[in-house]
Amino acid sequence: FTNYVAQFSSSPLAPLAQYWVGNFHFNQRNYQDAEADYQHRLMTQNTNLVFHELSFRARLMAAQCAFLRAKPSDARPYLTNLINDRNCPADPKAEAYYMLGDVVLQESPEAGTTNSLERLNNAIDIFNRVTNRLRPLARGKIADCHLQKGDYAQATNEYQSVIDSGPLTD
Repeated sequence: FTNYVAQFSSSPLAPLAQYWVGNFHFNQRNYQDAEADYQHRLMTQNTNLVFHELSFRARLMAAQCAFLRAKPSDARPYLTNLINDRNCPADPKAEAYYMLGDVVLQESPEAGTTNSLERLNNAIDIFNRVTNRLRPLARGKIADCHLQKGDYAQATNEYQSVIDSGPLTD
């Protein structure tokens, strides 16, 4: 597929081939190359409406690669750019919020600060913005944050809401 992309970069199938290359590297756990593949110009500069959704997915995958490289702060710009993109569909935007909540929880505190309570509150605010099929998972993360804060009643309520939401569906 890399040869196809190089030889036929103007083909309408080139972005899909580029995405496949990113998936190949991702599945090999080569997150650095996968991130570069997902950020390839064919993925970020393609205006073909058929691949419009694919470009948002590629940006989410680039963020996931940065996160998995143990560089959560490198994932933040991908996610905030997606969230701030007014053309971003609701599902990828909700996934970006969900991932951003994880980024906030995993990032090292700013130099000189140890305020984990503030970080937990920020994560809760972000997870509360997840409105799609990931909502029950986000509620579970919110419950985890309340548990870490020592707010056991709120944690219990959030865990109960996850139980009451039933099985996850697409």
